[in-house]
Amino acid sequence: MTVSDIDLQTLLDNTSNLNINTLLDEVLNVFRKYRILLFVLLFLEMALSLFLCFIVWKRREHSIYVIEKVYRDINSFESSICFFIIFLTNLLINFFFYPIGYIAIVYKNIKLMRFFSFFALYSAIGCIILIYVHV
Repeated sequence: MTVSDIDLQTLLDNTSNLNINTLLDEVLNVFRKYRILLFVLLFLEMALSLFLCFIVWKRREHSIYVIEKVYRDINSFESSICFFIIFLTNLLINFFFYPIGYIAIVYKNIKLMRFFSFFALYSAIGCIILIYVHV
């Protein structure tokens, strides 16, 4: 059995109108129970991501040097452009990722939660690339 986004959103918006103990009611109870935990974990991930960006920005000369040494075909200007593109793309993704996650959790919006999971994938890929450039 699958439930469409509209039906699930209607159930989330009208949880007080549910009179029977169904499977969907149990799912809603689990979501309510762990919503605070998800919110705290998302905050911790945001703090760690900001710390990573701070460390990478602080040691950007080293990262540019590493890019230049690994890819011998490019000069220092091109490696700095590569670093700044990767760094700013990661910041831009995270700039949208965390607010969408917080809004999806607070308003219990299913479509935003799916969009949030889409950004989660790209945020993880961006962090991996940023760590690769930094090492």
